[in-house]
Amino acid sequence: MRGKEVRAFLTISLFLLGIPLQAENLDIRAAEIDRFVTACYGEGLLNGTVLVAERGRVIYQKALGTANVEWEIPCALDTRFSIFSISKQFTAMLGLMMVADGRLDLDASVTDYLPYFRKETGSKIRVRHLFSHSHGIPYVSYDRLPYRNRLDKEAFFKTYYSQDLAFEPGRGFLYGDGFDILAAIIEEVSQKPFETLMRERIFEPLQLRETGFWHASANIKRMAANYRTSLELKSEPLYEMPLNGSCALYSTVGDLFKWQRALAENRLLTKEYQDRMFQVQVDFGRPYGLGFDVSELEFAGQKKRVVWHEGGASAIFFWALDDDKLVILLNNFNGKNYKVSREIMNILYGGSSQTIASEK
Repeated sequence: MRGKEVRAFLTISLFLLGIPLQAENLDIRAAEIDRFVTACYGEGLLNGTVLVAERGRVIYQKALGTANVEWEIPCALDTRFSIFSISKQFTAMLGLMMVADGRLDLDASVTDYLPYFRKETGSKIRVRHLFSHSHGIPYVSYDRLPYRNRLDKEAFFKTYYSQDLAFEPGRGFLYGDGFDILAAIIEEVSQKPFETLMRERIFEPLQLRETGFWHASANIKRMAANYRTSLELKSEPLYEMPLNGSCALYSTVGDLFKWQRALAENRLLTKEYQDRMFQVQVDFGRPYGLGFDVSELEFAGQKKRVVWHEGGASAIFFWALDDDKLVILLNNFNGKNYKVSREIMNILYGGSSQTIASEK
């Protein structure tokens, strides 16, 4: 039975049962999402957890597959996954909170706060450039980083962030780890360890009990193993950083839903400050706000503003902002998260899903 036939069948059935139209629409969409998600899992495009919500109400959530192949542990809704670069939006929030507190100036230079940073480059980079990947600092590949051995912060910056700039700050876009530099600045202005401040200002107020910083020495309960391309491979190590502003968090779909509700309801910042996160700051082929990609995408013939971010190739936070529709996918191997989340969002807007199995 095809998607449109399923929708028609469910519509008639629910009408005869006397279920209200709004509930009927949600149930129909949830059923179609489940059909699509299950098909994606069967094609090897998903292995993890999925949460879909609309205007603060979870309409679909599911765990699929294996969290740890070696130990034969199945995924569950409370399985914790590395969320990699989705971490950047948390750092952006903490940075804006420092701005709102009057401790951080977006137009100050990096060397105003970090005197040990290379002066020739750091004096040109403004703090705002770190939020939007417009700083010009070349990307640092993870395979150059030490595993299980955290370098001293100053030594790390001198080793990895002392290169010449790829372009004049503010005049280009180069995705990288400027959020680690931002984390160092946040430490300086707050006089607290970055991780401590994150817990005090964000995790604890929002009761994000399943979210934290990954460390190689930690034994994190219910943590999914990380695989590079498929569950047939051995788990891939994660790398330590001296500061964890870019990609060090783990979380669950439930905690990320709590995070999204806090953003939707302006619980941590006033709307004036928070809206900066969702406004395009730079657009050199990839519109970017502060810690978020900002895109205008089409769903079921309607153009909608979406703020989103992938975490490596294994996670995505995908939010149609104006209509408050949300898709969160957490995988433990490289999936097709962007394409899958777009198809799920298309279903939420009344469209039908298309198979993406051929793009595996």
